[in-house]
Amino acid sequence: MDIDIGFWLTLALAITVVVWLIDKVLKLKSKGGPVGSVVETSNSLISVFFVVLVIRSFIVEPFTIPSGSMLPTLQINDFILVNKFAYGLRLPVTNTKIIETSEPERGDVMVFKFPENRQQNFIKRVVGLPGDTVQVKDNVLTVNGEIIDRDLVNEWVGPGVWRKQYVEQLGNATHLIWQEGKTNPYTGRQLPQARTQGE
Repeated sequence: MDIDIGFWLTLALAITVVVWLIDKVLKLKSKGGPVGSVVETSNSLISVFFVVLVIRSFIVEPFTIPSGSMLPTLQINDFILVNKFAYGLRLPVTNTKIIETSEPERGDVMVFKFPENRQQNFIKRVVGLPGDTVQVKDNVLTVNGEIIDRDLVNEWVGPGVWRKQYVEQLGNATHLIWQEGKTNPYTGRQLPQARTQGE
């Protein structure tokens, strides 16, 4: 399970702002003692929490690659910085889009919230755009009837191997993301636009 740093930073900022407001009214810092020390420390952290929250929410956010699903493009434990404003600015915690910038394009590598567990971030490559028809048949990827050349990076044969593949027509606000080097249809996911985190 991924920790929602945006939530905790927002909560920490809210608490320190409340402590600052209480201090402005009751002058707790000037009374000294342990309470004064806590208030002083809290007040000094407001700007730190604010700057970190703004950077992580609106500019760049660090991620570590947890698995080999994007090999060889990204290695296990690679450290990446994700452009948070590539697909629009979103509020921390609620993930509500406040400013539209651009849409994902075919070939982009994007970070998004996993559809079946919104606490988990995934990183995959975009292969299908809204309105596209995407098909994988006999290990050949076609988008809108055009064969997409790709190198086989990894072949996995074992329990859960899928033998049936289907043509999918993507909706108006859906992008198909793809796990590098995999042919299992489970790795091709329709991603609602609202779950994108950045590029």
